[in-house]
Amino acid sequence: MDHDPALPIDADGTLTLESIRTRQQLAAALRALHIRADRPSLRVLAKRVVPGQAALGRTTVSEMLNGRKLPSKAVLTSFVLACEEPDPAGWQRAWERVILAEHHTGGQQNGTNDIDRWQTVAKVAQELADIGRYHLARTLQSQIHHAFATYYGAEHPDTLTTRHRAAYWTGKAGDAAAARDQLAALLPVRERVLGAEHPDTLTTRSNLAGWTGRAGDAAAARDQYAALLPVCERVLGAEHPDTLTTRHRAAYWTGKAGDAAAARDQYAALLPVCERVLGAKHPDTLTTRSNLAGWTGQAGDAAAARDQYAALLPVCERVLGAEHPDTLTTRSNLAGWTGRAGDAAAARDQYPALRPFYDP
Repeated sequence: MDHDPALPIDADGTLTLESIRTRQQLAAALRALHIRADRPSLRVLAKRVVPGQAALGRTTVSEMLNGRKLPSKAVLTSFVLACEEPDPAGWQRAWERVILAEHHTGGQQNGTNDIDRWQTVAKVAQELADIGRYHLARTLQSQIHHAFATYYGAEHPDTLTTRHRAAYWTGKAGDAAAARDQLAALLPVRERVLGAEHPDTLTTRSNLAGWTGRAGDAAAARDQYAALLPVCERVLGAEHPDTLTTRHRAAYWTGKAGDAAAARDQYAALLPVCERVLGAKHPDTLTTRSNLAGWTGQAGDAAAARDQYAALLPVCERVLGAEHPDTLTTRSNLAGWTGRAGDAAAARDQYPALRPFYDP
């Protein structure tokens, strides 16, 4: 039987995803996967897409299989899973290689002034960041920033946005100190170009404070958030979600800087505002409750921390689900503070319930 000439195969006829470098090769491999799955119809494929995955439209699937258009990673993943391929990781890596290859080739052919193409690359970088591929997202974003600077100018607002993202993803990729330094260099530019109280400038200040803390200087992070908070309150309003986030981070870094009692008090003051503005079951409200319990314990009241985690746990189970990572963290913290409150036997009995979620 003849193979599709674009299909990357070994001498023994085995499909090799690792060798995929072009859109045509990826399309041929997807066609082979579809055949191997017994050619399910679009209706069948659509029924196999679970909630939360990308929908599989007729035109999208047709263009993908014919190689006319490269799908988003989310669509490719939905298609692969719908063809009953249990692990889409190899396909996702192949997709990334195709994206990078087309990006490199396009850059040589069209130069950096093809801003529409760079906008598309920016969407790809965001998709990569959304699934945790921060090193690759950072690499792409640095190139996007260079292209935008060439096309728009170094201080155009859109160029500054790409510069901010490159710095943020540098931190998410593991280099907090470099992210801090990049944001520190960006901040005065945004202040001059956009104004000191522009929302994007405030975002840069907030991220600078955060990466300063993650780079090891909790006291400086605390002070930066403390200075930012009154600006957010004046510009955005005291109960704006971004202002509440700033209050949360100021409290957190206050605790990390060594003042657990002050962190506890700040979270205690913040909690009723979150409950009123966001709702008692909002994830940010639950996070505030968790941090209040934690810093209450760190401030010396283990029994109160235990009781607060005990009250929080059923809410997390109901709102987030029993196996959500935040619910498991709450359960673990409850066991920990139960032990620190003096009841080692109860703590011992609580930990086995967590073992199924962490044992390999």
